[in-house]
Amino acid sequence: MQAIQRRDPGANASAVLAVGVHVLLLAVLFFGIRWRTKHPEPVMAELWSQLPAVEAPRARTPEPSET
Repeated sequence: MQAIQRRDPGANASAVLAVGVHVLLLAVLFFGIRWRTKHPEPVMAELWSQLPAVEAPRARTPEPSET
């Protein structure tokens, strides 16, 4: 008995697409991670032992309207 060899007609196209998708994925990962070359500026904060004294805002009284 001889074995009949069947060839998948889409094998080449699927192999090319698989390689293409992996190359695209690696390119996106490479450029997506390397695009930020500038490090963010450091943040400075002041630590206070007490809050400064602030006057309460004065309530404004509405002026009577002339009608």
